[in-house]
Amino acid sequence: MIEQFVAGAKGVGRAVRGCGGLLRYLTERLHARTAVQMERERNAHTVTVLPLMKPGMDFFESEPGGRTRVIRTAVQELSETPAKEIASS
Repeated sequence: MIEQFVAGAKGVGRAVRGCGGLLRYLTERLHARTAVQMERERNAHTVTVLPLMKPGMDFFESEPGGRTRVIRTAVQELSETPAKEIASS
């Protein structure tokens, strides 16, 4: 019984060694899918933050890998004509 288990374990070990390329591929694919999912989540949350930002405000978002994304809102230009003059005309 133990000999069969040992033989089976050796067979599994050989099979895993033979699939090194496949395991590397699957690992890279998982990493890429995770990165895509994180970017989708980041974009979804950015959409919720944008309406809360005041004009001229900067939003910095950084990742553990060192990448930083900066979102800047436009500065509203002040009208040359004061509001009181517009209201009285």
